[in-house]
Amino acid sequence: MADSYGGPVWCMAANNAGTLLAIGCEDGCVRLFDLTDGDLSYKRSFEPQKGAVQRRRAAGVAGASI
Repeated sequence: MADSYGGPVWCMAANNAGTLLAIGCEDGCVRLFDLTDGDLSYKRSFEPQKGAVQRRRAAGVAGASI
């Protein structure tokens, strides 16, 4: 498991263009990273929720994107 300073990473999703990466962490925060210049650059954190952030997949959906 990777660590984004919010504890273990529980889920990740990228946008269709591959320029943004959202990471859901055990501390309940979602952290957004910029991938446009080929490096992983921190952009911001969103308000924490209670418990670990986990990806939920809808029935019949193969993947998720942001």
